[in-house]
Parts: sequence; C-alpha cells; structure tokens
Amino acid sequence: MGDNTGFLLGRRFGREVLEAPGPFRRPGSRSSGSEDGFFEKHGPKAVFFARWIALVRFAAAWLAGINGMRFRQFFFWNALGGISWAITYGLVGYFAGSAAADAISTFGVYAFAALGCCSSGYLYFKLRERREDRDGGEPDDG
Repeated sequence: MGDNTGFLLGRRFGREVLEAPGPFRRPGSRSSGSEDGFFEKHGPKAVFFARWIALVRFAAAWLAGINGMRFRQFFFWNALGGISWAITYGLVGYFAGSAAADAISTFGVYAFAALGCCSSGYLYFKLRERREDRDGGEPDDG
C-alpha cells in the first residue's frame, strides 16, 4: 500500500514539489524534462530493481508517479519486484541460514553507502557549477 500511495502522491503533487524554489534551485529555473526520458525508457526496470535497494524503493514509487508511468505498469513491476525480493530473502534464509542473511544485510548497507557517495559527488559538482556561473565562469581555486 505504501508504494501505491507514494506513486499516487507523486503523480498528483510531485512535479510541483520538485520544481518549487529551494536551496538547490536557481530562481526562475525549471526542469528541462530530460529526466522524463529515463522513466519512459527504463521505468519498469527501475521500479523492479528499486525493491532490492534499501531507501531507494520508496523514491522509485514517487518518481514513477512524477514521470507519468501508467499505474497498471507500475503496480505490476512493483509487485513482481516485491514478490521476488521476498522469495529470495526467504529462500536464502532457509538454505543458507543466518550467515547469508547477514551478508545480504551488509551488502545492502554498502549499496546505500555507494548511493550516498554518488549523490554527494553529484551535489558537489552541481554546487561548483553554480558557483562558477555566479562568479562569471572562472573556476574557484579554493
């Protein structure tokens, strides 16, 4: 129910929230629409695989709604991802015991850390680009 609610909220309110002024948005700038192509091309895969990555699974539902993915398509791939995730965890727990479950939990933490590093890097370069634009295109030495 949570992902379906997130999808519907993203469909209804998400675009306004993403384009609202904030600390990382330049005044008067709007989304270019280039990110919409990702969900047109990779939406089902993104929804399915997001079920496997902690803290990404809720964002995929919102982004699918924001980018106009059809609800039936979202529901199918989200359910399929959730079912396959649950079966895999159940079978790993049954056959490999607690050692395998601990390994999966550990790799989940590493995946989250990698996502955080990538996000931080992206934010750094965007802020640097913004600073260079503000300073007249000259790179900041310090």
